[in-house]
Amino acid sequence: MITAVGYESGTLRLVFASTGKTVDYFDVPQTTYHKLMESTSKGTFITNNILNCFQYKYVD
Repeated sequence: MITAVGYESGTLRLVFASTGKTVDYFDVPQTTYHKLMESTSKGTFITNNILNCFQYKYVD
């Protein structure tokens, strides 16, 4: 489950409820962000279209 989603200048920020971790994903197209926000299952969309598709960094 995702507790928060943010997007700015190609960086997608996700906060994962299960771990409490915040992760920034880089060079994410704005269309991908919009599709995420419109998806009926955010978790499935993230698994299929975000994880392992973009470089990322954990936010301290």
